[in-house]
Amino acid sequence: MILIYLVAFFLAASFVSFFNLFDDRRRRGENWVAGRSRCESCGRRIPWPYLIPVLGYIFCRGRCTCGEKISPYHPLSEGIGGALVVFLLHYLGMEKASVFPVAAVFLMYLLALEDSRHQDVFTGDLVVGGAFFVAALILDGSIYPLSGAFLFCLIGALYFLFPKAVGEGDIYYASILALGIGEIWRSYLFFTVTFVSAALIGGGLYFFKCLKQKAVPMFPFFLLGFLIVGIYL
Repeated sequence: MILIYLVAFFLAASFVSFFNLFDDRRRRGENWVAGRSRCESCGRRIPWPYLIPVLGYIFCRGRCTCGEKISPYHPLSEGIGGALVVFLLHYLGMEKASVFPVAAVFLMYLLALEDSRHQDVFTGDLVVGGAFFVAALILDGSIYPLSGAFLFCLIGALYFLFPKAVGEGDIYYASILALGIGEIWRSYLFFTVTFVSAALIGGGLYFFKCLKQKAVPMFPFFLLGFLIVGIYL
Protein backbone atom coordinates (compact mmCIF):
# COMPACT_ATOMS: atom_id res chain seq x y z
CA MET A 1 0.00 0.00 0.00
CA ILE A 2 2.80 2.42 0.90
CA LEU A 3 4.50 1.69 -2.42
CA ILE A 4 1.29 2.51 -4.28
CA TYR A 5 0.99 5.80 -2.41
CA LEU A 6 4.62 6.67 -3.22
CA VAL A 7 4.10 5.92 -6.91
CA ALA A 8 0.88 7.99 -6.92
CA PHE A 9 2.68 10.86 -5.17
CA PHE A 10 5.54 11.04 -7.67
CA LEU A 11 3.27 10.57 -10.67
CA ALA A 12 1.10 13.47 -9.53
CA ALA A 13 4.14 15.60 -8.64
CA SER A 14 5.66 14.85 -12.06
CA PHE A 15 2.46 15.90 -13.79
CA VAL A 16 2.42 19.15 -11.80
CA SER A 17 6.03 19.76 -12.83
CA PHE A 18 5.13 19.17 -16.47
CA PHE A 19 2.08 21.45 -16.23
CA ASN A 20 4.19 24.26 -14.76
CA LEU A 21 6.66 23.87 -17.63
CA PHE A 22 3.87 23.71 -20.22
CA ASP A 23 2.10 26.76 -18.80
CA ASP A 24 5.29 28.85 -18.62
CA ARG A 25 6.39 28.03 -22.15
CA ARG A 26 3.03 28.60 -23.83
CA ARG A 27 2.72 31.99 -22.14
CA ARG A 28 6.15 32.91 -23.51
CA GLY A 29 5.24 31.53 -26.94
CA GLU A 30 7.90 28.81 -26.74
CA ASN A 31 7.82 25.19 -27.86
CA TRP A 32 6.74 23.15 -24.84
CA VAL A 33 7.45 19.79 -26.47
CA ALA A 34 11.12 20.12 -27.38
CA GLY A 35 14.01 21.71 -25.51
CA ARG A 36 15.64 21.16 -22.14
CA SER A 37 14.64 23.07 -19.03
CA ARG A 38 16.85 26.07 -18.34
CA CYS A 39 17.57 28.35 -15.42
CA GLU A 40 15.41 31.48 -15.56
CA SER A 41 18.37 33.60 -14.44
CA CYS A 42 21.43 32.41 -16.38
CA GLY A 43 19.85 30.32 -19.14
CA ARG A 44 21.97 27.24 -18.40
CA ARG A 45 20.50 23.79 -18.83
CA ILE A 46 19.27 22.33 -15.57
CA PRO A 47 20.95 18.97 -14.77
CA TRP A 48 18.48 16.08 -14.84
CA PRO A 49 18.80 15.15 -11.11
CA TYR A 50 17.54 18.65 -10.30
CA LEU A 51 14.41 18.02 -12.37
CA ILE A 52 13.14 15.22 -10.13
CA PRO A 53 9.91 16.51 -8.55
CA VAL A 54 10.38 17.83 -5.00
CA LEU A 55 13.66 15.95 -4.47
CA GLY A 56 15.46 17.92 -7.18
CA TYR A 57 14.99 21.10 -5.16
CA ILE A 58 16.57 19.39 -2.16
CA PHE A 59 19.48 18.02 -4.23
CA CYS A 60 20.37 21.47 -5.56
CA ARG A 61 19.71 23.11 -2.16
CA GLY A 62 17.32 25.57 -3.75
CA ARG A 63 19.92 27.10 -6.05
CA CYS A 64 20.96 26.84 -9.68
CA THR A 65 24.56 26.02 -10.59
CA CYS A 66 25.00 29.76 -11.19
CA GLY A 67 24.15 30.44 -7.54
CA GLU A 68 20.76 32.07 -8.10
CA LYS A 69 17.89 30.95 -5.88
CA ILE A 70 15.21 28.73 -7.42
CA SER A 71 11.63 29.65 -6.57
CA PRO A 72 10.17 27.36 -3.88
CA TYR A 73 6.91 27.52 -5.82
CA HIS A 74 7.96 24.51 -7.87
CA PRO A 75 8.62 21.98 -5.06
CA LEU A 76 5.66 23.31 -3.07
CA SER A 77 3.19 22.97 -5.94
CA GLU A 78 4.56 19.51 -6.77
CA GLY A 79 4.50 18.34 -3.16
CA ILE A 80 0.99 19.62 -2.50
CA GLY A 81 -0.26 18.04 -5.73
CA GLY A 82 1.25 14.69 -4.82
CA ALA A 83 -0.08 14.86 -1.26
CA LEU A 84 -3.55 15.76 -2.54
CA VAL A 85 -3.71 12.69 -4.76
CA VAL A 86 -2.47 10.40 -1.97
CA PHE A 87 -5.02 11.87 0.44
CA LEU A 88 -7.90 11.44 -2.04
CA LEU A 89 -6.90 7.85 -2.82
CA HIS A 90 -6.77 7.09 0.90
CA TYR A 91 -10.11 8.82 1.54
CA LEU A 92 -12.01 7.41 -1.45
CA GLY A 93 -10.32 4.02 -1.44
CA MET A 94 -8.11 2.26 -3.95
CA GLU A 95 -10.96 0.93 -6.12
CA LYS A 96 -10.96 1.58 -9.85
CA ALA A 97 -14.08 3.71 -9.44
CA SER A 98 -12.10 6.27 -7.41
CA VAL A 99 -9.52 6.98 -10.13
CA PHE A 100 -11.81 9.21 -12.20
CA PRO A 101 -12.94 11.43 -9.26
CA VAL A 102 -9.34 11.76 -8.06
CA ALA A 103 -8.21 12.78 -11.55
CA ALA A 104 -11.07 15.31 -11.74
CA VAL A 105 -10.12 17.01 -8.46
CA PHE A 106 -6.46 16.94 -9.51
CA LEU A 107 -7.32 18.81 -12.73
CA MET A 108 -9.14 21.43 -10.66
CA TYR A 109 -5.96 21.69 -8.57
CA LEU A 110 -3.95 22.43 -11.72
CA LEU A 111 -6.38 25.25 -12.53
CA ALA A 112 -5.87 26.59 -9.00
CA LEU A 113 -2.11 26.56 -9.57
CA GLU A 114 -2.50 28.46 -12.82
CA ASP A 115 -4.63 31.09 -11.11
CA SER A 116 -2.33 31.38 -8.10
CA ARG A 117 0.68 32.05 -10.30
CA HIS A 118 -0.78 34.27 -13.02
CA GLN A 119 -4.19 35.39 -11.72
CA ASP A 120 -5.37 34.40 -15.16
CA VAL A 121 -6.64 31.06 -16.43
CA PHE A 122 -7.02 30.18 -20.09
CA THR A 123 -10.65 29.62 -21.03
CA GLY A 124 -9.78 26.32 -22.69
CA ASP A 125 -8.17 25.07 -19.49
CA LEU A 126 -11.27 25.94 -17.47
CA VAL A 127 -13.54 24.27 -20.02
CA VAL A 128 -11.52 21.04 -20.10
CA GLY A 129 -11.04 20.84 -16.32
CA GLY A 130 -14.66 21.77 -15.63
CA ALA A 131 -16.04 19.29 -18.16
CA PHE A 132 -13.93 16.48 -16.70
CA PHE A 133 -15.07 17.36 -13.18
CA VAL A 134 -18.75 17.45 -14.17
CA ALA A 135 -18.39 14.15 -16.04
CA ALA A 136 -16.90 12.57 -12.90
CA LEU A 137 -19.85 13.80 -10.83
CA ILE A 138 -22.36 12.47 -13.35
CA LEU A 139 -20.72 9.04 -13.48
CA ASP A 140 -20.63 8.95 -9.69
CA GLY A 141 -24.28 10.00 -9.49
CA SER A 142 -23.46 12.85 -7.13
CA ILE A 143 -24.11 16.03 -9.10
CA TYR A 144 -26.24 18.76 -7.51
CA PRO A 145 -27.35 21.44 -10.00
CA LEU A 146 -29.15 23.54 -7.38
CA SER A 147 -25.96 24.00 -5.37
CA GLY A 148 -24.09 25.03 -8.51
CA ALA A 149 -26.83 27.47 -9.50
CA PHE A 150 -26.90 28.94 -5.99
CA LEU A 151 -23.13 29.60 -6.01
CA PHE A 152 -23.33 30.97 -9.55
CA CYS A 153 -25.91 33.56 -8.44
CA LEU A 154 -24.12 34.36 -5.18
CA ILE A 155 -20.68 34.93 -6.66
CA GLY A 156 -22.21 36.53 -9.74
CA ALA A 157 -23.76 39.13 -7.42
CA LEU A 158 -20.35 39.73 -5.85
CA TYR A 159 -18.85 40.19 -9.29
CA PHE A 160 -21.54 42.73 -10.11
CA LEU A 161 -20.92 44.64 -6.87
CA PHE A 162 -17.13 44.26 -6.66
CA PRO A 163 -15.77 43.59 -10.17
CA LYS A 164 -12.18 44.23 -9.08
CA ALA A 165 -12.32 41.66 -6.28
CA VAL A 166 -13.99 38.79 -8.14
CA GLY A 167 -13.37 37.70 -11.73
CA GLU A 168 -15.60 35.92 -14.23
CA GLY A 169 -13.46 32.81 -13.96
CA ASP A 170 -14.14 32.72 -10.21
CA ILE A 171 -17.87 32.46 -10.91
CA TYR A 172 -17.52 29.45 -13.19
CA TYR A 173 -14.83 27.68 -11.15
CA ALA A 174 -16.75 27.97 -7.87
CA SER A 175 -20.04 26.97 -9.51
CA ILE A 176 -18.46 23.85 -11.00
CA LEU A 177 -17.06 22.82 -7.62
CA ALA A 178 -20.41 23.51 -5.95
CA LEU A 179 -22.03 20.94 -8.23
CA GLY A 180 -20.34 18.34 -6.04
CA ILE A 181 -21.75 19.70 -2.76
CA GLY A 182 -25.06 18.18 -1.69
CA GLU A 183 -27.31 20.63 0.11
CA ILE A 184 -27.66 24.35 -0.61
CA TRP A 185 -26.80 25.24 2.99
CA ARG A 186 -23.52 23.36 2.56
CA SER A 187 -22.79 25.27 -0.64
CA TYR A 188 -23.27 28.48 1.36
CA LEU A 189 -20.89 27.06 3.96
CA PHE A 190 -18.46 26.36 1.12
CA PHE A 191 -18.74 30.01 0.10
CA THR A 192 -18.15 31.18 3.69
CA VAL A 193 -15.15 28.92 4.32
CA THR A 194 -13.61 30.01 1.02
CA PHE A 195 -13.77 33.73 1.68
CA VAL A 196 -12.80 33.49 5.35
CA SER A 197 -9.72 31.43 4.47
CA ALA A 198 -8.89 33.83 1.62
CA ALA A 199 -9.13 36.80 3.98
CA LEU A 200 -7.01 35.19 6.70
CA ILE A 201 -4.36 33.49 4.56
CA GLY A 202 -4.28 36.03 1.74
CA GLY A 203 -4.25 38.91 4.20
CA GLY A 204 -1.42 37.28 6.14
CA LEU A 205 0.64 36.70 3.00
CA TYR A 206 0.13 40.31 1.91
CA PHE A 207 0.99 41.61 5.40
CA PHE A 208 4.27 39.67 5.45
CA LYS A 209 4.95 40.77 1.85
CA CYS A 210 4.75 37.24 0.47
CA LEU A 211 2.01 38.42 -1.86
CA LYS A 212 3.05 41.26 -4.13
CA GLN A 213 -0.37 42.20 -5.50
CA LYS A 214 -3.36 43.26 -3.39
CA ALA A 215 -5.78 41.01 -5.30
CA VAL A 216 -5.89 37.46 -3.92
CA PRO A 217 -6.15 34.58 -6.44
CA MET A 218 -9.37 32.82 -5.46
CA PHE A 219 -9.16 29.44 -7.21
CA PRO A 220 -6.90 27.88 -4.52
CA PHE A 221 -9.27 29.00 -1.78
CA PHE A 222 -12.33 27.73 -3.62
CA LEU A 223 -10.65 24.34 -3.90
CA LEU A 224 -9.65 24.45 -0.22
CA GLY A 225 -13.23 25.31 0.75
CA PHE A 226 -14.56 22.48 -1.41
CA LEU A 227 -12.25 19.95 0.21
CA ILE A 228 -13.08 21.11 3.75
CA VAL A 229 -16.85 21.23 3.27
CA GLY A 230 -17.11 18.33 0.85
CA ILE A 231 -15.07 15.94 2.99
CA TYR A 232 -15.17 17.05 6.61
CA LEU A 233 -18.46 18.95 6.97
